[in-house]
Amino acid sequence: MSAPTKVTFPSFMLQISGELYAPAAGAPNRKGAAVVISHPMTGVKEQTSANHARLLSKAGFYALTFDAGYQGESTGQPRGLEDPHQRAEDNKVAVTYLATLEGKVDPSRIGVLGICASGGYTSYAAQSDSRIKALATVSAACVGRMTRNGGLYKENNKEVPEAIAGALQAAGQWRTSAAKGPKVEAPPMFSTDISQIPEGADSFFADAASYYGSERGNHPRSDQKVPPSSYDLMVSYDSFNFQHLVSARPLLMIAGSKAQTLHFSEDAVAAAREPKELFVVEGKNHFDLYDDLTVSGPKLVEFFGKNLSRVVLRSGSSCEGIGRIGSGRCPRTMAIWGDEVEPDFSFSVAFCAAGQSLYFRGVQPPSLFSEGRQPSQQQQAHLQYQLVSQPPRLAAQAASGFSFVRPDGNMFYFSN
Repeated sequence: MSAPTKVTFPSFMLQISGELYAPAAGAPNRKGAAVVISHPMTGVKEQTSANHARLLSKAGFYALTFDAGYQGESTGQPRGLEDPHQRAEDNKVAVTYLATLEGKVDPSRIGVLGICASGGYTSYAAQSDSRIKALATVSAACVGRMTRNGGLYKENNKEVPEAIAGALQAAGQWRTSAAKGPKVEAPPMFSTDISQIPEGADSFFADAASYYGSERGNHPRSDQKVPPSSYDLMVSYDSFNFQHLVSARPLLMIAGSKAQTLHFSEDAVAAAREPKELFVVEGKNHFDLYDDLTVSGPKLVEFFGKNLSRVVLRSGSSCEGIGRIGSGRCPRTMAIWGDEVEPDFSFSVAFCAAGQSLYFRGVQPPSLFSEGRQPSQQQQAHLQYQLVSQPPRLAAQAASGFSFVRPDGNMFYFSN
């Protein structure tokens, strides 16, 4: 596999340092599909992000890793600052960067993968950026809830006034001290010296030390130092309050069965709407999934392979090896293209008035229907989709913009 290409792009007033992995030679043709990969809190792009980028590159995707603002090789002072809104913006501008790579990346096939705290940041970004066509997370967590609730465990399930007051006091004192000078280095969140972890220590930070303090995750630019001024940026932030807004784009959240943070993924998936999936890897803790991709890796490849190869309908577009779609009674000609189509699948959808039911060959699954805009009483939309032989032949008629999700999770978009 060839080395990644160094890239930079702006995010607010900062310059973000990234690495672009091209699809590996001999990998499947993903038609320009690409995935942004966002690293954990206190991490850098060369650690677990790189592991996942190599996995996706070998599977035929472009993969973009980057250092968050204030961290790694990206610019920004104070060093190590953890600003949730900056982190979300970093992911959005990473999508923007990929969308400008004409001839390489298809802007309609961009997904995002967030790891640890970035599982929260990428969720927050996807909730308000429809260019993100598929979202996956690994060992996701919400730094806002951790700060407000005084911990990251399942039992830390409500706000603790003392924890909030302590966080704000630490942030305020740090800001004042930093303004007065001299410059003081930020304290580490936890020790990475395994020999210094006492017996009976907090299991999460013991697991963290075993990753960051060993060859698995050690990196000179990942020093776990976080300025306390980060805390007042976190305290009013929440990753998953609007997780339902990710729908109807697909969501996959992966976590280990022994992860102290599993409850974040459980709660976020419960708050989301279809299509969504919680995938639990048995016997793994939070940090195991950073570099052990034996089970989670194939799942991610499957997820992005399926959901960044969606069949899409748009007005007046030409088909890609599939054939032209007749306009019939419709005011505009529609077109369809996509890579994942079942050779013997057929269905029909009909609208005759607002709120009419959706039928799949006589089977009615209204709970899976997601509408973008209802047709009026006078408007009609009818789609007949039949795949026969090679290449598939398709016919469509549409008079109003809407979308729906098939039972297998694939989404179709209509627009006029």
